[in-house]
Amino acid sequence: MKLSWIFSITALSVSAALSGCTSSGQNPSDVLLNQDLSAQATQALSTQTICCQDFSQISYQPFATGKKLIDANSPAMQFENGKSYFYAVRIEDQFVGQSISISSVIGKNAFPLQVILLKTDFQVSRIIPTSAFMTTDYTLLSAPALKANISLLPDERLMIITADNQYMGKAISLPHPEKLKEQATGIVAKPYPDIQIPYSPWGVIELSTQENGSLTNLFKSDSALFTNQTSAPVTTPVVSQQASVPAVVAATPMVTSSKTGISAQTKTYYQQAITQAVKENQLEQAMQLVSEAKKLGYTEAETVFIQAVKAK
Repeated sequence: MKLSWIFSITALSVSAALSGCTSSGQNPSDVLLNQDLSAQATQALSTQTICCQDFSQISYQPFATGKKLIDANSPAMQFENGKSYFYAVRIEDQFVGQSISISSVIGKNAFPLQVILLKTDFQVSRIIPTSAFMTTDYTLLSAPALKANISLLPDERLMIITADNQYMGKAISLPHPEKLKEQATGIVAKPYPDIQIPYSPWGVIELSTQENGSLTNLFKSDSALFTNQTSAPVTTPVVSQQASVPAVVAATPMVTSSKTGISAQTKTYYQQAITQAVKENQLEQAMQLVSEAKKLGYTEAETVFIQAVKAK
């Protein structure tokens, strides 16, 4: 059964090279969503010239909302978990402290995004892994996506959106579109298996901003930073002829804590940020930090918060 109606976009014929799509009048984002270009993307990445050796050499674009393409025209770099295309932005003053919604739109492929947040001196503040992005439901009018809402900290001024290469060669599992029809019409059809969407080095990213929500539950894990509609992405292996992306050493290695799995630098940063937020009576911001830290595996963040409150 054809699946194009799920994504509410017209089926397109694609030329061999993605760069030829614009000249033929086709929307590049529609091409990326409506065609399985994972093999082509993997091959292109394997021969792509590296743009930079470290984070300070990257050209950062001013932050702007809307859809952003990660494709053959994007720069590539060697990160901790492999070579990847990426999109990099500079956070201007008006966006500091805001909540930014970041989505990877799912079409015939899915881009397994992860977000690296940096300070002005190009030191890593924190890394938001693919596992923190939740799968939103698709509807008759919108495509599903991997999505997370991230509250920026005051000194986080640079953001790099890259792929998590451990997901390459796997697929994300989504409900069959007939199940959506059942929900809309009430007519029960025969059982259909879930569909498998392969991960790809290319994808469509969407950025937006929103106001921070009110503090509704101090220690509810899903109340603050990573809001979502369903569950974490489910991946399954897929048989593919794609060339594998070699694992390489990161330009800026991170020292991780064996207990939490997050970097010691990130752990210290959360301790300081939570304590400072409590001192300044920014309880909502403090709890957003607690929720985010717990999502990343730093469960002791809750204790840090309680101690900071008692110390006031």
